[in-house]
Amino acid sequence: MRNILSIIFFLVFITNLSLAQTAYDINTAKAMASSEGKLIIMDFTASWCGPCKTMETELWHNSEFLQTSDKFILLKVDIDYNKSLANRY
Repeated sequence: MRNILSIIFFLVFITNLSLAQTAYDINTAKAMASSEGKLIIMDFTASWCGPCKTMETELWHNSEFLQTSDKFILLKVDIDYNKSLANRY
């Protein structure tokens, strides 16, 4: 989980890209990304995760971060409900 978060932070801050549309299952995210020619960023989260809550309030809704929100599809993955997808990545 730590490596995935590191990759997400690296990708976001190095390229200064952001998110607009949010999907909650992999098939929806893939369909949206395919039809719109966008990449998917996976946000692995859990209700009990402190850093996840911080990212939700300080990163995903940051005005600078949202300026280029049309470049990606955000896939929010609750690791408590979608363990197989979380384990896969």
